[in-house]
Amino acid sequence: MTSGNTYNENCGQQTLIMESSLPLFDEIDLGPNPKILDYGCSQGLNSIAMMQRILGRLAPSSTVSLVFEDLPSNEFTSLIKLLPGLCTSNPELKIYPSLIPSPAAKEDFRNFLTLRSQEIKKGGYLIIACFGSFTEEEIKKYKDALIIRHRCLFQAAEVLANNGRLPSKAVARINMPIYDRSEEEFVGGIQELKDLWIMEKYYRKMIPHPAYHKFLKECEMARSDEQAKIKASKAYSGALMDWLVAVMGDMIKSWWVESGVKEGEVEAIYAEFLAIAKDLLYKEGPAGAEIPIMYTRLRRA
Repeated sequence: MTSGNTYNENCGQQTLIMESSLPLFDEIDLGPNPKILDYGCSQGLNSIAMMQRILGRLAPSSTVSLVFEDLPSNEFTSLIKLLPGLCTSNPELKIYPSLIPSPAAKEDFRNFLTLRSQEIKKGGYLIIACFGSFTEEEIKKYKDALIIRHRCLFQAAEVLANNGRLPSKAVARINMPIYDRSEEEFVGGIQELKDLWIMEKYYRKMIPHPAYHKFLKECEMARSDEQAKIKASKAYSGALMDWLVAVMGDMIKSWWVESGVKEGEVEAIYAEFLAIAKDLLYKEGPAGAEIPIMYTRLRRA
């Protein structure tokens, strides 16, 4: 996770994903002293917003335990800065070792659900928002756009390597593998564990990046002003790339250091790398930015 509040500043699409999950909380009886855990809190902006929505439904006399969980490599500093006024204490809970997944995607999901069943008491709830694909058309539209962005990152690293700014071995790891679950795999994996989880609700949505609607509006307002359209397209391309590296940025920098880049030179090279990637995406054409999301509310059996 990229440090310095970068993820919080570029997580608008994730905010829309979170907001679309909120109806799943509406019918849950929280009781007077609930415990709420977010698996994958990142830098906290969306976690805090979700927690506040839930807290607003509780009686003033309630006592609530809020748990924010993520990988050890997560940048928790930005999250901690958001906590005053929301929590009276924030002790660290180390539950990560039990979450090490199986290499197989299907077994990974099964392990995830099984481990959660050990943490959530009978009658408790697990809300899941999962990246995934529904139809062949949606799969192609989503993956084609995402592949373009990753390719632009890879090509930007290649440009720097060809110019002697990066060692060639620092380029390959930019091309990260991507895996999306199918709807059949997601729903079927839950049904296989029906003794542990009861699926009470399920729906799916295509969630756009907020910058996409802004881009369309600016192009509409520009009409025949080609320079204004170019400016809007560059801003949109930049927003999409900022969104992508908000997750990958610090990993990329650490890979470069491991590949021989001097730590004192990393930030300057990274800024150059990002500028090249944004320009490449603008020239390629950023396309749409919708993400297919599957939502479900599970009750512990």
